[in-house]
Amino acid sequence: MPSYSDEDRAAAVAQLTAAGYGEDKPGALKGVSQALGIPTNTLRRWYKKRSNPPPDKIVRQKELDLRGAIQREIEAIVPELAVKRSEASYSDLMRGFGILFDKLQLLDGKATQRTDVTVNDARERLAQLIAGRATGGTTRGGAEPTE
Repeated sequence: MPSYSDEDRAAAVAQLTAAGYGEDKPGALKGVSQALGIPTNTLRRWYKKRSNPPPDKIVRQKELDLRGAIQREIEAIVPELAVKRSEASYSDLMRGFGILFDKLQLLDGKATQRTDVTVNDARERLAQLIAGRATGGTTRGGAEPTE
């Protein structure tokens, strides 16, 4: 059974964070496991602090190190976008940029997607009910009139 140092475990946990493991990103655990050659159950236990977790201080430092490496990569990519357009599709270049940016967001504990919940239907229905009451459009028991 392999032995992992605090540094190794902390780097693995930082990579899980960057991959979005704690954010319900499908395949994050498996991807990091395959990349590092560490079993998924081992990574899960470290991440959830169930068995031999790395020290938080070292994890935070590894996250900062990883964040710095990603930031440097983004800074290197942006000037190359115009140059590389003829060699790679713009879509591929932007996808790479987006992936790196997403990882920065995850390492900073920020959202990587926006989910809006609209309640327009409920608001419209409520407005209709209020309008009906204001114009006397309800029966004595408060029920709506039948059509």
